[in-house]
Amino acid sequence: MQEVTEIQSEIEESFPVMSAMVPLINPVFYRPYLLKKFKDLKGELKEESINSLDTLMQLYPIVINCSGWEAKYLADDGLVYPIRGQTEIVTKQPCLENNCSINVEHKNMYVVFRPGEQGKGDCVMGTTYQVNNFSREPSIEDKQIIPVF
Repeated sequence: MQEVTEIQSEIEESFPVMSAMVPLINPVFYRPYLLKKFKDLKGELKEESINSLDTLMQLYPIVINCSGWEAKYLADDGLVYPIRGQTEIVTKQPCLENNCSINVEHKNMYVVFRPGEQGKGDCVMGTTYQVNNFSREPSIEDKQIIPVF
């Protein structure tokens, strides 16, 4: 269960700020762990090109779809569209000891502190939210608007 506390902001008078204590998993460490557990249980990964999820659903009892916005084509769902985001990963700075992740919704900004080995972690910082942008390439312009400590 989340513990949520509203805190006073000194940035703007109408600036909504919320603090929440939630579990955080760093995918850099967690994905390899999950893959090892999966393989230890005799799980098998197959890489194939498919045109429809129906094809897989006829072959396997369980299908995990992680196709992102391309589910539009696999599931024939015209309501799905891409939203492009860009992030920067930076070394956690000593001045940010409290590990308080920040999300400023109306400015599309966030800072997420991730744990690391031997107490050293990093920060994922971002501020892009581009509807119907299909680009997978980093943008110099976007990089310049992401706040980096």
